[in-house]
Amino acid sequence: MGDSPRLLPEDVLADILARLAPRSLAVSRGVCREWRAVVDARCNLLPISMGGFFILTNESETPEFFVRPSMAHKIAADLEHYLKMDHWYYPPDIADSCNGLLLLEDRVVNPATRQWVRLPPYPALTETESRGNDRYLAFDPSLSPYYKVVSIKGPPYRKDERSEGLKWPPSVCTLLIYSSSTGSWEERPFVREGPTITIAANLWPFSDLGRSHGVYWNGALYVYWSGFSMRITLSNDTYQVLPLPTSIKTSEYYQPCLGKSKNGVHLVVVDDQKQLQVWFLDEFGGKMEWVLKHDAKLQAVKLPKYTYRPWILQDGNYNDQETTNKELVQEKELDWDSDDDNDDGIGEWGEKCSCKSIEVFGFHPYREIIFLLLWSSRVVAYYFNSSKIQDLGELHIKHPYQIISATFTYTPCWVGELLGNNSTN
Repeated sequence: MGDSPRLLPEDVLADILARLAPRSLAVSRGVCREWRAVVDARCNLLPISMGGFFILTNESETPEFFVRPSMAHKIAADLEHYLKMDHWYYPPDIADSCNGLLLLEDRVVNPATRQWVRLPPYPALTETESRGNDRYLAFDPSLSPYYKVVSIKGPPYRKDERSEGLKWPPSVCTLLIYSSSTGSWEERPFVREGPTITIAANLWPFSDLGRSHGVYWNGALYVYWSGFSMRITLSNDTYQVLPLPTSIKTSEYYQPCLGKSKNGVHLVVVDDQKQLQVWFLDEFGGKMEWVLKHDAKLQAVKLPKYTYRPWILQDGNYNDQETTNKELVQEKELDWDSDDDNDDGIGEWGEKCSCKSIEVFGFHPYREIIFLLLWSSRVVAYYFNSSKIQDLGELHIKHPYQIISATFTYTPCWVGELLGNNSTN
């Protein structure tokens, strides 16, 4: 077996290995040094693809994985089945997702390969210091196999009377950063570039807003809080404050969602009048300006008819659906290819949208698509460059009283070694 790779030209071997599922490709690295070299040199980066969504609810349940049928069971979404849970009393809780990696409470996981790394103990903080701290992943496998975990303290609570009129954030903001290249946490001061903001009455406490998502794009981490965002440049220890567009009105019931879509960072909001706005952060030439890219009244948008190629909840409603053998055979043919730039066949037929609840479910990281959750159970893909809609099916979560608290876009990118002090697979 040790000499078998030499029987094939390296290009042919790389092409064969690249066709393997992520987990099998990761295992093939251990066959021999020649195979490992081929995988590391040519196959560590998977083709750009939209994998699915990890879903958290208000109940202490294992995260669900909402995925298109052709990707089902290719990604190890059942985290607690292969993570060593130690003395955890609750299922894994996802804090962030970035380019194929998940950040949990005390570890980083690659579901594509079932590898995970335990983070070193979090630096001891007092209750006041730790209140409102959020953690985010920063990982770009096209540039480096190393990743960072960034811990940020959010703005003061609105209900704290001392916050009214307070200038925030400070001129120097100290962040806690873990680097997989050093295997340790460190405190790093980040200097603010540009103006600050004034804490006003329209800022809402973290407990009313749920989870705030981060976006890692071109070496910078973008984080949204109520009323503004921050752009944190990890390479030179600086940050900027990005106010919301003045036309966006927020409340404790609806807030803009920050995400990565085609060509960069986007901001999406659906208000109580079902008005959808998509904003793009224009950074050309060093400027930082929110540009309105799409504005539509969703009540006037026609919903598609029921789809015959629904996405599924892996390990959830996949086995509960009445799926015939014929449907399984046709699964690949019927599957919606979210990575194909051709949106032919996605029509504007059906009934006008009359649902009372419309929420932002997530972003497609490589296309001009946002995912919307209708009636708290039906997911659709909305093409904001054409206002077309594709129905992805119903979410059959285990219990009807469960409410979705957070979703994390998952894109399998990396099958190389997950670096850290104690990598496990």
